[in-house]
Amino acid sequence: MTLSLLLKGELGLIFSNLFKIYTAYFNFIAKPRIEKQDIDIRRIHTHNLTVVLTGLLMWCYAFIAFMFMDSTKPGMIGLTCAIFHTLSPLLFRVTNKILVVSSFMLLAGVIHQSSFAYYTGGYSSSILIWFGIIPMLSGIIAGKRGIIIWSILVSLVAASFLYLQLSGFSFPNIISPTGQLLAHTLLIFGWIAVASSVLYLFNILIDNHEVRLKDKTDKVDNLLRILLHDMSNSIHVLSGTLT
Repeated sequence: MTLSLLLKGELGLIFSNLFKIYTAYFNFIAKPRIEKQDIDIRRIHTHNLTVVLTGLLMWCYAFIAFMFMDSTKPGMIGLTCAIFHTLSPLLFRVTNKILVVSSFMLLAGVIHQSSFAYYTGGYSSSILIWFGIIPMLSGIIAGKRGIIIWSILVSLVAASFLYLQLSGFSFPNIISPTGQLLAHTLLIFGWIAVASSVLYLFNILIDNHEVRLKDKTDKVDNLLRILLHDMSNSIHVLSGTLT
């Protein structure tokens, strides 16, 4: 067996095991929703994907806060928010309100980002740029209401930072240069990863919708052809009878 075939086999086994783990996890959190059929399960999948993508970043920021800040407070806040963020899909076991579940997850992210920004320069901190992705994530998961609600909320939080800055408030900046570099690196590549993944998922959802719409259109066309064919035959038989 060649090395390439061996690697393909190992990768295939890894992905297969990961898929089995995710399937078991999904069936656990979504079981009540599947039984009651009270929510589109694609929204649960989308929420889970968002948790994975943004959760990894949150844990990394919490690690940076613990390792490269002069206070343990931002690290503890980040750790707590990361835990609540990661556990947010469990809410699907008790509710089918996608906006509630997604808002719980996003709120943990906003608190984490706000705390990290506060201790790294406040309004001057580049971490506040993460606020721009919150309405997009909410819109992908929960729809138009999510976009409106979270656009308003993150704008208010950002405006609060701006107000404090204009009022002469002195924000602490307790992160080391190494931590600042790591945080900035996470910001750049994290934005690329999250935005690309979300937009790719959005395009998949559009493609699936178009495929389902085409299938329905084809079924309607076939039904109309059958009805018209039967009607023409009936008219032909009737006209033959009358003549």
